[in-house]
Amino acid sequence: MQGIYPNQWQRDRDRVEKSSSIDPEDLGNGMMVLLGFLTPSECAAFIEFGDSSNRWEPCEQKATREYAFRKQERFAIQDCILADAIFQRLKSYNIIPNSTLDGLVPNACSSNIRLYKYGVGNAFGKHVDESCEEVKEDGTHCWSKYTVLMYLNGSDDGSNDHNNGCDVSAESSNLRLQGGTTAFYTSHAARDPIYEMVPVRGAVLLHAHGHRCLTHEARPVTSGFKYVLRTDVLYSTEARRTPVLNTGTGSKKNRKKK
Repeated sequence: MQGIYPNQWQRDRDRVEKSSSIDPEDLGNGMMVLLGFLTPSECAAFIEFGDSSNRWEPCEQKATREYAFRKQERFAIQDCILADAIFQRLKSYNIIPNSTLDGLVPNACSSNIRLYKYGVGNAFGKHVDESCEEVKEDGTHCWSKYTVLMYLNGSDDGSNDHNNGCDVSAESSNLRLQGGTTAFYTSHAARDPIYEMVPVRGAVLLHAHGHRCLTHEARPVTSGFKYVLRTDVLYSTEARRTPVLNTGTGSKKNRKKK
């Protein structure tokens, strides 16, 4: 899939170059944050791909007793090579908890890669992320244990500066984001968050799935756009020993769309 992800990952998938000089921060409650996980040029490449591909699909859900309010644009691609590149970089920073969870160990990132775009007024109300099953290309059964959110722009990071070496589309040139924080709560009834992630270009946030998942929401964007790249960390009965080869896009089985 030419052009879907930054060239440096495409040219050399087996070599991981750290872009961050900051160690991961363990926030407790199954949350980890790392600044500088993606470079500015990588962030711009993903935004450019989203805005130039004409793939955006509206995603809107009214709030009900069963479902949270949701309004955004999004699309998904199946790409096991990109998923492996993200997984290897996460491992290089030791941001993935290596402890056994429910008898499982880290295996891969989901090849179901999602790109989200939130405009003014767009949000995703309080909800939790379920643990989902995914069957990998080699037949391994995996279960998602962590959400991986990669923030592609922020409110004060110069991501709308045309002099920062990033080639962005005309639609993406006005990226001055306000609002759009990711807030975590002890319960759906709680009013005050215990942690609030302000979008920072290049930052990655991991948070737990399933019964370990905290109630969280994507708060409304008040100006500009928020771009987020999303995958999940998958666990299985044993760790994968070899990296994914360049065999094309990955398959998807038994994976719930989120």
